[in-house]
Amino acid sequence: MLQHEHELSPREPRAWVEKQSRSGLLGEGLVVVDVKADIPTVMAVLSDVERYPQRIATVREATIIPGTRSSVRCKARFKLSRFRLEVTADLSLNKFRNMLEFQLDRSGMGSSAFDEARGFWVWLSAKVRCSPLLPPFIVDYAASRALPRATSWLKPVIEPIAAGLDKTASNVHTAELYLARNRVSESEDYLAHVNDAKPPSWSPSDSNKSV
Repeated sequence: MLQHEHELSPREPRAWVEKQSRSGLLGEGLVVVDVKADIPTVMAVLSDVERYPQRIATVREATIIPGTRSSVRCKARFKLSRFRLEVTADLSLNKFRNMLEFQLDRSGMGSSAFDEARGFWVWLSAKVRCSPLLPPFIVDYAASRALPRATSWLKPVIEPIAAGLDKTASNVHTAELYLARNRVSESEDYLAHVNDAKPPSWSPSDSNKSV
């Protein structure tokens, strides 16, 4: 079994492999990203699946499958990398644990290179089991390099949004960002910080209904 633990020094980038391990063809990795943003903003960005292609370089397409969306759950189909690898995943938003969990849906993936993968954001943890035909160094690569690369978009996307939300709203776009945070936190009064903003038209009870 290969295992590596690493602590971040003040001068290192704020994304690193906290822990990785491998036993045969089964590998696990954990990545931590330090982001200057509050929890509602982070969760609003992470749960905005349909904007992944504009925010994550490796995601070329992201489509929520009709009839699967609710306030806390959806099933999405992604096309990844220049090879346009098709992946279907179930995403669940756990507001009490501040967690977005995603799990690959093998039934909707056809013949895929993936056998099993499971992870959590912003503490991104993934477990991958590779085919016996693949060399073990592929598992090591996934744990040591792929996970940090998969989280590299978080800081440059989330921090500017958080910084903009901390200022007094001056346009409609800022008001929409407040509304996104409001939906995640389910707070009726969140938009009170926006100048001249109208109260949200939805109510917390509506969030339990499927869209």
